[in-house]
Amino acid sequence: YEPNDDIFNARPVPLGSTISAGIMDSDDTDYFSFVSPRNGTVTFTLTNKSTTLIPALSTFYPNRWSSGFGPDVRSPGLNLRHTLEVLKDETYFVQIWSQRNTTGEYSFIIE
Repeated sequence: YEPNDDIFNARPVPLGSTISAGIMDSDDTDYFSFVSPRNGTVTFTLTNKSTTLIPALSTFYPNRWSSGFGPDVRSPGLNLRHTLEVLKDETYFVQIWSQRNTTGEYSFIIE
């Protein structure tokens, strides 16, 4: 999915598909985008495939303004889950990054 290190290069992902990616170094961050299929909520589930990565999640509205952060994960190897309010046919953005300069592989699904 590289390059996807800024919101303007966010890689589109289909809802309901599992995406595998990774944080390669302390400067890496990954942006993805998706189009909402409905009004309501979508759920973002990140599965940590690393014993070292401490993942963090930020979400953005269609205008690219911050809509908030996912739950605060404090230990390496933990997963995270976040729900976002969405409007049908709008494009939203997700940023995955690491805390404390950690690295590792992860997968996620947006449903």
